Amino acid sequence: MVSNSQIAEFIEAFQKFKYTKIGCFTKSNTIGPEADGKTGPFNTFKKWITTTIEKRFNLMEASRFKNYIPRFKAFCELIEDRKLPIVFCHGDLVPKNMIEKEGKIVGLIDFEWSGAFPYIYDAANYFEDFNLDEKEKEQFKNY
Repeated sequence: MVSNSQIAEFIEAFQKFKYTKIGCFTKSNTIGPEADGKTGPFNTFKKWITTTIEKRFNLMEASRFKNYIPRFKAFCELIEDRKLPIVFCHGDLVPKNMIEKEGKIVGLIDFEWSGAFPYIYDAANYFEDFNLDEKEKEQFKNY
């Protein structure tokens, strides 16, 4: 099993690459729209996060989550704009995209979701996708 410290080292190395806009990379090596929603690029954290939430409202409209839309809209109004560092992120840093040998990551694949995002993006996805317990989350935060 891959260690949390090794994941943290990859994220730390990614974060050395800094950007001024939020979005995915284009073929011309600029920051453009996000891969899934064709929105962006974004100049501010607030615009990025609220657009990310709002673009899911159409899906929610046709589902059992329809009643939650007003709460999400109210939540979007509360979001403050943050000056978070925008860095390179893999965007899909999960086990299926890691080539592992003898308990160590020897390669990463599937960079289609990669781009320039707030520095917390890969770590937040890692917490969610790996279902870390509280002890593991604390250990990961120390790296």
